[in-house]
Amino acid sequence: MTMTEYQQEWRYLRSEDRHVLALAEQYRRDSAEWMKKCSAFQEKHHVELAVRRTLDGGRYASGVSANAGLGDLPGQWCKPNNRGIRKPYESNKDMRRLFKPLTLKAPSMPGIEDVVVVELTDGRCFFCGTTFFTSKGVVWARAGASAEPDPAIWQPVKKWEFIRAKEEASHE
Repeated sequence: MTMTEYQQEWRYLRSEDRHVLALAEQYRRDSAEWMKKCSAFQEKHHVELAVRRTLDGGRYASGVSANAGLGDLPGQWCKPNNRGIRKPYESNKDMRRLFKPLTLKAPSMPGIEDVVVVELTDGRCFFCGTTFFTSKGVVWARAGASAEPDPAIWQPVKKWEFIRAKEEASHE
């Protein structure tokens, strides 16, 4: 498979900064708590949540799977979209209120932009969000190529080093 220009427009980084590590670890704990909230919501209301990811790594409930039905959720809902997801109407204030706690905001990491615009050689542009994970006391990040990390906090790494760390993190 050939890589597209877009896939080659990433910058891979690592940081051992204590503040960065503390933020990343807190986000990991918040993420685990958020997943518990989502599971409890699904069990309580007899639905399967549809979750979206923001450019900067946050996540939020955006609807429910049409296959599992609406359970006991209130208000009016749109017809299923092409991915089989039903979303509440904008006027469905009850569901907006119920979905609000099912939002996880990713922290802004010091020394690196949350989102950057990457301009390709053919003139197209993409928004690229910075995402991160921890492994063995190190924060690893992937940012858009136009990101300008603070060298006092972030050190560049090769893509293969980033991938290896990610694989190791999945076994921790």
